[in-house]
Parts: sequence; structure tokens; C-alpha cells
Amino acid sequence: EEELPGGDRRVSVYSAGWKEEGLASGSFLSSWAGEAPDFDVIAPTYYWKTVILVKADGSSAELVAHGLVSGTEACCIDHPHVDPRLEARMLTADGMGSERRACFMSFCNDECLSTPPLGWLRVDLATGETARWEAPRRSGQFAEELVVVPKSCSDGSWLLGILSDVRRGQSCLCILDGDHIAQGPVAWVW
Repeated sequence: EEELPGGDRRVSVYSAGWKEEGLASGSFLSSWAGEAPDFDVIAPTYYWKTVILVKADGSSAELVAHGLVSGTEACCIDHPHVDPRLEARMLTADGMGSERRACFMSFCNDECLSTPPLGWLRVDLATGETARWEAPRRSGQFAEELVVVPKSCSDGSWLLGILSDVRRGQSCLCILDGDHIAQGPVAWVW
């Protein structure tokens, strides 16, 4: 949320969601049933930003903008999370607050396709810059939803994610440094 001159507020909401054509089938999410999802009929999930202007007296609100987050336009993602210390914060005049604002999520691909998540993505909400780590292709490894854990000694975050390894028949806990996600896990706990 950002307070504007005159007391109006600009509220930005970030969310995972689908394009209209992905919802048009009438069988939305029904393909998740059974032993394995049918990704050929599941709509890709994208990262959205919605901006709303709320009048100072609370009498009205209007949609200012709604679209894909810059830098993620072709990315199929799921389960976006921010550092819990930064959720629902009032922002400063630069729109970002005093902390760096990043969002972390499961990453499937950057080809607008619905596929299983193969890694994790970091998005800088100020610049749209992205960084990611992916399991090796054809490794039989699939990424699960991240948990964001604030670092006690800095503004950064640790990321905890489960990586399922189908070939080994087991899963491991991956620990990543949110500021250096592209370097991959700093620890693997099998």
C-alpha cells in the first residue's frame, strides 16, 4: 500500500492466476484428479499484479492496472511468497519501502506451458529482474512449494523447498539463499 498526496491510497495486490482463455474450458482444475495431473489440459499459472486506487475517504476505489508482473510474462509459476516481514506493508514514496522486495515461487518454465515445477524463481518487484534455479533436465526431479524464512542477520531470506526425486523414490529438503537463488541449494537434506 502506498499513501499518495491528498490521502488517497494505491494498493498493489500480487497473485497467481490464469489468463481468461485458460478458464474457458469449463473444466478448470478438474484435470488435477487422479495419480498424475494431465498438463495438456491444465491452464498455465501466471504471476499477476493488480493496482487499485482507494479514495482517502474510503468512498470509492478504482482499478488502475491489472496485468502480468514485469519479467514473468512467459513464466508458468505457482505458489508465490514474499518474506513474511514484508507482507501488507505501507510503502515509501519510491513505492518499495526501505527493504528490497522480492517474491519467490515454484518455476515450471518460461514458455507459457503448463508443466510440473522444475525449480524456483525469484522476482525483484521493483525491477522485474528474475533469477532462478532449475533441477537438471530429465533428472526426474520436481520442485514443491517454497517456505520463505527471514534471515536473522539481514533483510534477506532463506528458502526451504522440497525436491521430489522420482528416480530415487524419495524427496529431499533444499535450502537456498534467496539473494542468490541461481546458485542453487546451499544444502540438501535427504
